[in-house]
Amino acid sequence: TFKWGLCCMSAKRLFAYFPLGLLILFAAGPAWAAEPPFPGAVEGKGERLERVGTGTFKWMFFKVYDGAYYQDADRLEAGALDDVAKRLVLVYNRGITAGQFRKSGNEFVRRNVGERTYEELSERLARLNAAYEDVEKGDSYALTYAPGKGTTLALNGEDLVTIEGADFASAYFSIWLGDNPVKESFRQQLLSGTAS
Repeated sequence: TFKWGLCCMSAKRLFAYFPLGLLILFAAGPAWAAEPPFPGAVEGKGERLERVGTGTFKWMFFKVYDGAYYQDADRLEAGALDDVAKRLVLVYNRGITAGQFRKSGNEFVRRNVGERTYEELSERLARLNAAYEDVEKGDSYALTYAPGKGTTLALNGEDLVTIEGADFASAYFSIWLGDNPVKESFRQQLLSGTAS
């Protein structure tokens, strides 16, 4: 929930505090007419990943992005933040800058893991953040974690960077799947079914 008095907030503060993906609500281009197709299973970094759920991240009347969460087909009983192979795919309906990804991503990692762990992860977060690029409507980012290998960020199917550590994967996936996600209803859709 948002408690920042949006109607009274300056444009500068609005851009500073909105969560991942909300910063571009007034960019050009309509939202998806329908949720993009996500396959029932994909190949991860050596594992078969089964789709757990899909969802649509909305703010007010806007569809900001559509997403799908996948997990190791042999370990579907494991928690999403456990040391288990997984992938999150987000397809954007509007443009977002790399700087906006960095700022809001850092904020939600901090909210989920606390200040001490956030500081311990800061060097690896900086490496992931450096790889972000601007996106436009129709672009897709994917985060894929493979145990023992790390978390790979890919843009439109092209790998940009891989960050080591199960602790990093747990922290970064918590942006969408943790106790303090960007939106609770989106988290529930990803973990238990499809968007309505």
